[in-house]
Parts: sequence; structure tokens; C-alpha cells
Amino acid sequence: MSTDPKGGAPSRIALDPDALFSNDEPPRGAVLEGEALEQAYWRIRGRERELARQQAFWASTNDALANAYAELERKSAELDAARQELVRLNEELEARVAAQVSEIVARAREVDVLNAQLRMQVRERSHELAAALEKLAQNGGSAGLLASGEEIDGRVRIVCELGQGGMGAVFLAQDLASEQLVAVKVLSPRTPPTPQLLQRFLGEARAAASVAHPAIIRSLAIDLSADGRIYQILEYVRGKTLSERLEAGPGDPSEIARLGAVIADALAAAHELGVVHRDVKPSNILLCLEPPCVKVFDFGIAKLRDGADIGQDSPRVTSTGELVGTPEYISPEQVFDASTVGPPSDVYSLGIVLFEWLTGRRPFDGNNATSYLLQHVSERPPSLGSVVPSAPPSLGTIVDRCLEKQANARPTAAELARELAAIADALEAPPAATLVQRVFSAPTAGVALSTAPTMTERRSVR
Repeated sequence: MSTDPKGGAPSRIALDPDALFSNDEPPRGAVLEGEALEQAYWRIRGRERELARQQAFWASTNDALANAYAELERKSAELDAARQELVRLNEELEARVAAQVSEIVARAREVDVLNAQLRMQVRERSHELAAALEKLAQNGGSAGLLASGEEIDGRVRIVCELGQGGMGAVFLAQDLASEQLVAVKVLSPRTPPTPQLLQRFLGEARAAASVAHPAIIRSLAIDLSADGRIYQILEYVRGKTLSERLEAGPGDPSEIARLGAVIADALAAAHELGVVHRDVKPSNILLCLEPPCVKVFDFGIAKLRDGADIGQDSPRVTSTGELVGTPEYISPEQVFDASTVGPPSDVYSLGIVLFEWLTGRRPFDGNNATSYLLQHVSERPPSLGSVVPSAPPSLGTIVDRCLEKQANARPTAAELARELAAIADALEAPPAATLVQRVFSAPTAGVALSTAPTMTERRSVR
């Protein structure tokens, strides 16, 4: 509204609704009338509804945010509780594992102590028996054959005879204390018991007792019975000798590498204690289902190097000019002086075994013992790769190295074990148990007894 310049009544100015809602200040005296007033009214009502809607939206949003925050707080609390429980469980698990590990270590130490005590008892008893050897030889040696049901010193009861060998007879027996089956080896009554033979039998017990390895037949005791028998109690394991396995034909590289590594590892354990087998051959290697599925046995001509565990006055087991071993598998150094052979001799013999295992034939073919000896000393064996071109080169190389004439050119048994294991892994060879199970499941597979002694070659070299 405005004042008339002549002093009349103030004038009225109609206001447009758009001007009312603009940012400009409406003129003095402006009024809304008629249709403009109605339009402004409805626009104001629309603004109110929109404001109410926005207020409702933000109220709902605030409620949702509040609920989400509360849920987040709840989840966070649950997570903290779960984390604390996890920490508690982890600490409890670590405590249990630590306790179990401690118990396992303690039990392992107990087993080690018991094994050491057992070996010590066997060695001590063998020293006691050494004094009786001469007298026993003079008295005619061991008593007659053992019959089924007969007991020895109230310790074992004979079940049956398993076999005869160059050094003794082996019987299946039952340990009367544990009721477990064992093998009992006594000096063969068919062999005149010379002091040398008795000493060699005693040496076998010493050698077997000094080595604790799962792939070596364990010696449990050696004693002299009341009726004058020298006997040795051995673990009894059913299995199939490698010589019987080879009757079915050669093996494949994965079988040879995997099982050969176990044999080499067993020899390495013996070598570490100064024990040399000196008669490694297929008939002295057993395939069995008991881990590690390969066993080396018959340490009947084993030598404890450097006089270990042998008294200074002990007689020489091997006389000059005597051949100890098996001509087909003997090492060159054994031909010259069997009393001075060392661990490389076993590696050479195992090399021949591996060669035969893969090719189905030995590297040398002789008509008699002398021809074999000459070839071992003077002839170079064929390379494994030339006989079996399909063999992995790495396997051929390591076997060829085992057959080197010079002992210091051969790998050690420990090196051979590592290389064969690596070859087996590279070939993706199955575990030893699977390979041996295949041998036993073959249609022609028979089961032999592990502790039957093999015939030991003892010839004079002229």
C-alpha cells in the first residue's frame, strides 16, 4: 500500500504469486487478491507438504542410522567376544600340542634308552660268550637239531624250522614271555663248530645289535643255552626276498629308486656305526608289508670296522686268502683282502643288485667263482643305459658310479639314498608300501620268511 501524492487514500498494488516466492523484497502496499491469493495459498500448502515429507524422510533416515549404529555396536561386541574365545582356544590348543609333543619326545627318549640298553645287553652278553667259544668248539659245538615244541632256556618254544644256511639253522619260535613269534638262529649242527665259525656267528649278533634302523632286522638277544647251543633271537617278519621278486622279471625305475633308497639308507645307518655288511645281495633283502617295507638281514659276515665293540684279543674272523661274500656280488677290494673292506664295498654290491633289478641280469656273467672274481677286478661293467636305454639317465648314472672299480670313486650309501629318493620323487613313484603290495598281489607272488639264512660263500683263493 502507498500514499496518494495529493493526500488521498493509500493505493493498493496487486502482487504476483511468483514475486511472493522470489528472493526480492515485495513492494510496499503489495497485496494478494483473487486468483493470485488462491495460487499463493496452494503453493504454500504444497511447500508445507514437501517440508513434512522431507522431515519424515530425515526422521526415518535418522532412525535407520541409529539402528544401524546399534547393530554395528552389537556385532562389534560379538566379534570381540569371538576373538577372545579364539585366542583362548588357540592358547588351549597350543598347550595341548606342547604337552603331546613333550610326551612324544619323552616316549621317544625312553625307546632310545631301551634300544640302547638292549644293544648294550647284547654286546655285553656277546663278550661273555666269547670266553666260551674255544671250549664250546672243543666240546663239539651245538647240540642236535631242535624239534617242534622244544624250549630253549625257558625263553622260546620252537614251532618249526625255517631253513639252513652256511652259518646256522633258523627256527620259527614263540617268545614265552610276550607270546610273539620270533626267529631263533643256532649254529648248524651239520657244520663243525670251529672257533672261526663261532666267532663269525657272534660277530653277526654284534653287528645286528649295534644298528637300530627300521629297515634292518633287529637282534633281540644272543645267549648260550644250558645244553651248549649258541643261539640268537631275531625279530620275525613275513615277506618275500628280492631274489624271489626277481624271478618274476625286472622291476621298473620307480620301484627300484623308491625301494633302493630305503636299502641304501639302512646301509648308511650301519656304516655310520662302523658296521659293513659285506654280503649285500637279493637273497639278503626282504620285501615286506611292515614299514618301511624293505629289510636288510643276515649280517653273518659283517665286520665291525676299526675293532669297534671287539676286544683286542679277539681272533681274526677272516683269514688271509679267504673269500668272504658271494662271488656274483662281491666288490673288487673283497677279492684281494676281505679283512680290509669298508663301506664302499657294500655300495658296489648294492650297485650290482640295482643293475640286476632293472635289467634282469647281472653286469657280469661268469661260469664259476674265479671268472666272477676276475671280472670284478679287471673288466668294466656295461653301463646301465646301454642295457636299458629307456632307463632315466639319472638312475643309470648313479648305478654306474656304484660300480666304479676304485672305492673312493663310488658314492657313499647316504649319498646313494638321497639321490635314489630324489629320482623316485621326480618319477612320481608311489610309496614303498604300494610298490610292495603290488609285488605280493602278483599272481605268482609267494611269501617267504625273512629270517631264513642264506648260504655264505667261503672259498680259499689260490
